[in-house]
Amino acid sequence: MSEHQQSPHCSNTFGMLTEQVSGLTKRMDGMEDMKEILIEFKTLTAEQIKANEKRDIILGEQSIMLVKASESLKTIGDKTDATTKKVDGLEKKISSNEKSNSITIPEIVKYLLFMAIGAVMTAIMAGVIK
Repeated sequence: MSEHQQSPHCSNTFGMLTEQVSGLTKRMDGMEDMKEILIEFKTLTAEQIKANEKRDIILGEQSIMLVKASESLKTIGDKTDATTKKVDGLEKKISSNEKSNSITIPEIVKYLLFMAIGAVMTAIMAGVIK
C-alpha cells in the first residue's frame, strides 16, 4: 500500500480540529481550576458555618453569665440599700438614747440641791427628835 496523501482540505480540517481541541483542553484546565476553587470555597463556607455556630454558643453562654452577674449585682445593691437604711435607723436610735440618757449640769445641780436640802431636813428632824 502506498502512503495516503492528505488533501489540503483535510489538512486544514485537521489543523482546525487540533486548534479547537487545544483550545478546549485549555478551557477544561480552566474549568478544573474553577472546580478546585469552588470546592475550596465550599469547604471554607462549611468551616465558616461551624465557626459561626461555635461563636453563637459562646455568645449565648456569655449572655447568660452577664444576666446572672447583673442579677447578682442588683441583689447586692438591694441588700446594701437595706443595710444602709438599717444603719441609719440604728444611728437615730442611738442618738435619741444618748439624748435621753444624758444628764445636763443644771440637772446635776438640782439633784445636789435636793440632796443638800434633804440632809439639812434630816439634821433638823434628828435635832428635833432628840
